[in-house]
Amino acid sequence: MPDTYAPARRTAPRRSHRRWLYFALPAALFICTLLSLASPAQALPKDDGGGGSSSCEPSLGVTGRLSIEGVHLDQKVVRARTVRIAATIFKLIEVRSNCSAAYYPLPAGAFAWQLVSQPADSGTQLGDTNTMSAAFTPDRAGNYTIRFSACPNGCTVGAKEVGTTAFDLTVEAVDALALPPATQPVLPSQTATKPSKIPDANEKCLGGGGVVDPQWVTVNQWTGAESYELLEGSVEKSHISRKDNPLNHDSQDHNVHVRPDPPFQHLLRGSQTLMEVEWERNHFPEVFRPTPGDRASVFGFWILDCGHDGPTEIHPPVAIAVHRPRAIPIDASATVSYASGDDVIPFFSSPVGTNVFVPGIVTDIYINQQAGEVTNNCSDTGLHQPGHYIVTPQGVLAVTGACIRSPHPLNRVFTFNIFLPPRPQLTTKGAVPLYTRIEPHPFGFSTGPEPQLTVLGTAPNLYIQVSIDLTNFTGRTYTRRILSGWALASPDNWGLRRWKVRLNNLDVHDDGDSFVRGDGDWRFWFNTNNGFSEWTKLFDCDGCVHGVESFGGRPWQTGDSSEVANDRSLGPDLLRFPQQTLWVHTSGFEADGLIDDDTGSVNDLPAQAAATRATRSYCDDQTISGCASYTLNYQILPGKPVGNATLSPAAQNVLDAYVVGPSNNPPCLICGETIAWHPQEAVLAPEDPPIELSNAVIFRVQPSLEISAMTDIPLTAFTRVITETQAARPEKVDTLMRTMRAHADATFATPLRDEAMLDWRIIKEGIPPELWEEYFADLPLYQLNLPAVSNAP
Repeated sequence: MPDTYAPARRTAPRRSHRRWLYFALPAALFICTLLSLASPAQALPKDDGGGGSSSCEPSLGVTGRLSIEGVHLDQKVVRARTVRIAATIFKLIEVRSNCSAAYYPLPAGAFAWQLVSQPADSGTQLGDTNTMSAAFTPDRAGNYTIRFSACPNGCTVGAKEVGTTAFDLTVEAVDALALPPATQPVLPSQTATKPSKIPDANEKCLGGGGVVDPQWVTVNQWTGAESYELLEGSVEKSHISRKDNPLNHDSQDHNVHVRPDPPFQHLLRGSQTLMEVEWERNHFPEVFRPTPGDRASVFGFWILDCGHDGPTEIHPPVAIAVHRPRAIPIDASATVSYASGDDVIPFFSSPVGTNVFVPGIVTDIYINQQAGEVTNNCSDTGLHQPGHYIVTPQGVLAVTGACIRSPHPLNRVFTFNIFLPPRPQLTTKGAVPLYTRIEPHPFGFSTGPEPQLTVLGTAPNLYIQVSIDLTNFTGRTYTRRILSGWALASPDNWGLRRWKVRLNNLDVHDDGDSFVRGDGDWRFWFNTNNGFSEWTKLFDCDGCVHGVESFGGRPWQTGDSSEVANDRSLGPDLLRFPQQTLWVHTSGFEADGLIDDDTGSVNDLPAQAAATRATRSYCDDQTISGCASYTLNYQILPGKPVGNATLSPAAQNVLDAYVVGPSNNPPCLICGETIAWHPQEAVLAPEDPPIELSNAVIFRVQPSLEISAMTDIPLTAFTRVITETQAARPEKVDTLMRTMRAHADATFATPLRDEAMLDWRIIKEGIPPELWEEYFADLPLYQLNLPAVSNAP
């Protein structure tokens, strides 16, 4: 299906912004526009919608949501059982005129609880109302409405003030309730490792890299497929890099920020807490890319990033298994093994039922020999073995390690883990069986051996070990999908709902290009947690983005083929259990041929409620790149009903054991999602400092200049590197100049010609005149094709 949309060029008035160009020294930091982190209770400023101002109206608001702690299902609780209503994630949010933002804790005692309504004959009262988690025990069946009021006497941050903001939650007390399964995976007990020190990192990097020396070197000597390192952990950010070194990239990397599980923390270096996984986007299909909140198992090269002062990364990977906690369908023809008694033999096989959905894990597996330019042709700045120094009679000599070239070998066994939600535990009847299904990936290949699954661990924290033996595999790419989850089924499918996301338009306030450069050249993606096709490319075009982009009057949306055409599909609707959040993300880059700009990102966690939302993009680029700015106008709409499940007798028998009444004790309590990676979900005590949005991983653009990696290097430093290298290793400079010239020729032959021409006028100032004359004298730097007058500001 087409994955791009190229609208006609606009003639509407447009803004322009001052651009810092490739290699230019920044005189000031470019502060970009704010993303609205609006929760259902928070509405942040909207722009005028006309491609105008990218400033924000200063404001102070309250954001948060109420959740139930204890035995519950979809706002139903059990009569005579105590539950808690938690308001622990409520915070203040300040928006400043420059569109930066921060979360502040509620001041001590700046809240109030109230039981607004209850059944007429109920004597229930709220308890613990001096805390952020009030308790109550419903004594009658019926509805109870609890109100949480933030800032009843007003709250202030600086000169800004917000008044009382009330939030209501209605729960229904019933006499009995089936205890739902958990939705989030848990890890078994694991032994932690410590981050590595790598004291010889500077020598391995030969002091730096990215201009004339390798930008990446392996931490240890790489000897083949068995040298790949495994990383497992939780994904906290997933996005397209807005700029990468053109000397060693064919396309921008897709970057995944993983918080390693305890056994893999040795892959970190020093004070690192997150591990970046980088794979060029042209070799990493959208359908296999992670979403924040997923887990990932990654095999690849463990390297030092010499262009960024030596943090460790997995770069590039050769294999990734993305584990997504989503609703999974259970095949009506499949059977699972039920125990006849208390989790003991004899077992018997039975179907679970029809139209059955349960919480589970969708695992998408992608293994590939190619990674892009980083290992494509042994470029001087690509991936190499570690460097070292030797002492000679002439002095200390830097020795570059051997280059590493693709295709990368796959002849090994890939073994990794799928961590599951805890298995529901019973003491009265047989244990809940595990359902697994291995299938060819709908967007991949079916060749190669099938994964072998082994259940390990101790109940309730059981997990699946996956082994894929590719020792004799001769293909270039291997893919599979594995569905896994506990087959505890319910006739109402545990309150599962479908939600539709409809993207109506982008109101582009700043397309990222000045008047001379024309309209924005966007590569732009949409991401949501629908489980089966989570990344969609919206734009991949030159001079095509400006003003209000309404997609030709045909909105993009989720849904099935009867609801949306292929060229506007964002994948299937989102299937979410109660108290799970939705996820709406957009990000990308504005291409300039050499140094690209960030489009800004949207990172929304909408509640499960119909809503029309206008969310401002956020960008806080602290380097010489610029920021575009837009408002994402979209809707959350109810999708088609999931419908009821029909359970087999065996499945119904197990479900009956999970019915909880006023007196019988449940084996466990069900917890909601933990979204530690998003600052909107952070718990702040009154004494805690505020959380600046720019410091949150999910919003952070680039923490520092890439001064060694050709993308942010100042002109003076670039000139010094060339001059020093020309004196000692002239062949390196010759290779660099020829590579840069080839890149210039290729870019000048594209629609980005004029933009590259402007950048090269700056580059010229950093190249010694004799080298410019030899390699670049005939570049047509002053033959601009200016855009149409109608695009003038």
